[in-house]
Amino acid sequence: MEASRVWERIDFLGVFGGLWIGIAARDALSAAFGWATIVNVAALAYVGQKLGFSVSAGQGWSQALFYAAICFCVGVSIAFAVNLAFVSHIRAYRELRPLALGVRDDLRSPNFVFNNTVRGYNASVTVTNRSSRHLLDCVVHVLNAPQADGAIGPRFVEKFDLPPKSTRTIFIAYWFSRQPPNCDDTAVNLSGPVSAGFGGNRSLVSSGTVLQVQVTAPDVPTKHIGCSVRIDDQRRLIRATAVKPSMPSKA
Repeated sequence: MEASRVWERIDFLGVFGGLWIGIAARDALSAAFGWATIVNVAALAYVGQKLGFSVSAGQGWSQALFYAAICFCVGVSIAFAVNLAFVSHIRAYRELRPLALGVRDDLRSPNFVFNNTVRGYNASVTVTNRSSRHLLDCVVHVLNAPQADGAIGPRFVEKFDLPPKSTRTIFIAYWFSRQPPNCDDTAVNLSGPVSAGFGGNRSLVSSGTVLQVQVTAPDVPTKHIGCSVRIDDQRRLIRATAVKPSMPSKA
């Protein structure tokens, strides 16, 4: 088992290294006609005056082209070094590990907006695609949801596609407050597929439960996050905070 993990890590580092260099080279070529060349031309012009040579309108095309080629090559080298050191490794990692998760409790589902007699509050997980790929068939599960037979198991929440550099909010739990003489919910409801009968697919957890949320997508490492849901009796709403998952995601 340990040997397989070592080889998996070596394979990841090999792919990461190639992607790191490739992104740095691609960005360097795109920047060569921009800031890198402009900075380089100014620097070479300053150094050239100090060394006693410069490019002027009276010089031939060969000297001007030679000077332009030097500026281009040095500009590409500078842009490559800057991207390699500060930018491309972050982008390469995000291409290989595109999913990033967060927890929010300040958003309310449009389906739970009623009049002042009943108010619905939600706990949600934000799923961000940090890569340049379009992720298809992303699936969210709550892994420790109570089942109809009393067992604890995974509960399907939602399936969706995630465009590049985009974020989607997934509502995973909800709670209702009600005006007297009606009572507030005593437990937190888990979101999930709609059943044929009212209340037939409900799943309830007590206040303070840590929900283990899993997000999967084809050809992408699975991501986990822990979401602690708690009923705030004083303010009469639901609180959700991110905690360390019991099943950590791959780094």
